[in-house]
Amino acid sequence: MYDINRKCYFGYNYVSRKRSKVVSAVIFSTLFAKVPSKVQANGIVSHIYLLETPYGISVFEAYFYKLTYQRGDTNGGAPLHYLVVAGLLKYNYNTDAERIKDKYISLLSAIPSGLQITRFGLMSSVCLSGHTDNN
Repeated sequence: MYDINRKCYFGYNYVSRKRSKVVSAVIFSTLFAKVPSKVQANGIVSHIYLLETPYGISVFEAYFYKLTYQRGDTNGGAPLHYLVVAGLLKYNYNTDAERIKDKYISLLSAIPSGLQITRFGLMSSVCLSGHTDNN
């Protein structure tokens, strides 16, 4: 659901009939699909600072949640980063796309050899969960 005042798309819960208050990285999937106008895309990209971490894009902006979510605010992964970077490139936000790509690659290059990662903490290069081939 697009919010004209905040210039961004937000999730909508059809069961509770409430719009999310939190910016989610899913907004970049709309750029990937070329849904927004250039003006709307500018608004979406202006929210990137809410999601950007030292190691890429986080699923949600930092926010106080009453519940713990599996994909909380400091988590991110390859599919998410692909949608963000590809979406930015489709609207010629090349500098932003390059910066995000480089941050995520920096995280990936810090992974010890043989470790299979299931989840990253994007505020540091620490792996939150994973296992070696021997486990």
